[in-house]
Amino acid sequence: MDTHGISDPSLFLIVETITCPDGTLSMALTGELPEGPTQTGTWMIVGGTGAYTGLHGTGDMEVTYDPDDDSLAHVTFTGKVTR
Repeated sequence: MDTHGISDPSLFLIVETITCPDGTLSMALTGELPEGPTQTGTWMIVGGTGAYTGLHGTGDMEVTYDPDDDSLAHVTFTGKVTR
């Protein structure tokens, strides 16, 4: 589930929560304006439950949007996660 992380949506801060059978992981995503089908930005872990409790991490992300349907995208996260 994605939500705006702050009240000003023009700042492109989204909090994405990923739900897995063994817990949840929440990441703050800050994106730049897309250039063509690609958007770049950064990510940071902001919370976790279950197996993901106590994780810390940051890195970069790259989003590539489907040229036929921009509601579909492939996201690649790179960076470092520690406990």
